[in-house]
Amino acid sequence: MSKPMRDTIYGTVSFENHEFGVLEHFHLDETRWKQIKEFGKPEIYYPFASWKNYQPQWCIENGKLYLIDISLTCEKDTMKETFGANKLFAEWVNEPMKLLVKKSKQKPIVVNSGEAAEKTVYEITMDTLILDFEDGILKGRESKQENYRTGLKNYLEELD
Repeated sequence: MSKPMRDTIYGTVSFENHEFGVLEHFHLDETRWKQIKEFGKPEIYYPFASWKNYQPQWCIENGKLYLIDISLTCEKDTMKETFGANKLFAEWVNEPMKLLVKKSKQKPIVVNSGEAAEKTVYEITMDTLILDFEDGILKGRESKQENYRTGLKNYLEELD
């Protein structure tokens, strides 16, 4: 199994009239995963394939984090069927939530220039917003800029 890219999106958050992609992981606790597994269809269960299933949608209202939707299949499932409520206060979230604000296009960089092992890697800059939660309540936020490199070229960027 391959490692997900650093810019893999694991759901979305609505915050201050903007929608951001959630980076790093889903922020669902063991109880929520159990409910999802019971409700979801086993033949489509891919716990580590964020692009296939389980895209939690969150919102922050009055400083509180709520789970407002989760896509379990290709069909539209509702929160009420899965969790018994249309909106669930996320009191289990006690960690920072990293959000993707903006990502730059890839910038080619030659590594080991002039040597036999010369190759091109691609640098990407991400602007992130880190929201710190304690028992589902927003306690702080910090903006950061991160750079990372990948050996994979994104040919879709050339279409823009």
